[in-house]
Amino acid sequence: MDDYLRCAAKNQKVRLGATVTVGTCVISPILLQLKREIPNLNMEILVVANTHILAQKLLNSELDICLVEGRVTNPNLIVRRALEDELVMICSTRHPLYRRDAVSLEELAAYPLIFRERGSGTRAQIEDELYRRRLPVKIVWDCYNTEAILNGVADNHGISIISKRLVSSAVREGKIWQCPIVNADFNRSFDLVYHKDKYITPVMRHFIHLVYSFENQADE
Repeated sequence: MDDYLRCAAKNQKVRLGATVTVGTCVISPILLQLKREIPNLNMEILVVANTHILAQKLLNSELDICLVEGRVTNPNLIVRRALEDELVMICSTRHPLYRRDAVSLEELAAYPLIFRERGSGTRAQIEDELYRRRLPVKIVWDCYNTEAILNGVADNHGISIISKRLVSSAVREGKIWQCPIVNADFNRSFDLVYHKDKYITPVMRHFIHLVYSFENQADE
């Protein structure tokens, strides 16, 4: 780390935001690396919320930069594709879909669904696809955090469609079953978002660099 960045960090605050999925499985190791490389960093705030809330905070100058999973369309916000992700189906090991290698979206619509809250980018992406195909939706749980979704699915209250990055440990532990959805494009990205008039400080620039480095490390 060069002396210029260390010196700049002493006098700069950085206000970060992350959506719930990102906050659960991505942001912590990135911030650990940021703090290791810039020990004097003054990270004033980290907000973990849904995409809609974070976008509004960027527009209100309450945050400097965010990493989100939802679609951001406001013309005053810059969106940069950063990390790749995929949505998969998860179910209990007691569910009829247990041990399936793949399922269709039409099959999933027949079962009770456990979803994130309204305003979540994950939920919006799934609902758009279901409504586009005019498939029925039976949402039995609205959840504001990942743990509630995983516990509800593990206890067989319903199935869910969720980030593949979030479920790896639960799958390894045999608590839930995951499989791809074959007839829907649920590939997506986590995006860096900031205001179009925002000055990108050296610290922000290094944070962006670490986000892209995180994807490269995951591929190794």
